[in-house]
Amino acid sequence: MSLKYSTKFFKIMHKKILSYLLITAIISSCSKDFLSKSGSQNDLNSQINQGLNNPNELVRQTIYFDTNSSNIDLNKVKQIKNDIKSRVGKNTKIIISAEGHCDERGSEQYNYKLGKKRAHAVKKILVSSGIKPSKISVVSYGESKPVDVGHDENAWSKNRRVELVITK
Repeated sequence: MSLKYSTKFFKIMHKKILSYLLITAIISSCSKDFLSKSGSQNDLNSQINQGLNNPNELVRQTIYFDTNSSNIDLNKVKQIKNDIKSRVGKNTKIIISAEGHCDERGSEQYNYKLGKKRAHAVKKILVSSGIKPSKISVVSYGESKPVDVGHDENAWSKNRRVELVITK
């Protein structure tokens, strides 16, 4: 009897140990590569994941801003209008979300308000392009959803943005 129980115990412990070793190997091989990547690879992964999360998403367009600003220069305004006309056309079934974002500098409250001002500035351009205001929602994420988690100007410039998400 005791030999039967010790063999069974050995098999169970053997499986547990192998499971722990496998999990440890997977975690140690993946985490360093993911954490060391910055910028473009993480940007790409983020965009892929967002597309997978929302199968109705047709287009995602990013508009970048200067520090502490919600102003959009005239060339960008023209570009946004042309892009929207070519992508949306006369499709009345689309819904657009203007998602305002900020870099990590500034208080949480300030960044929330600035993100909202940026999103409203883009909405104003879309409305002037002929899109009904009721088709455009505005949201601010402030500093809570950075594209690049770095702490330098390169990262901050990527995070000062409005993402236009066009869905059907």
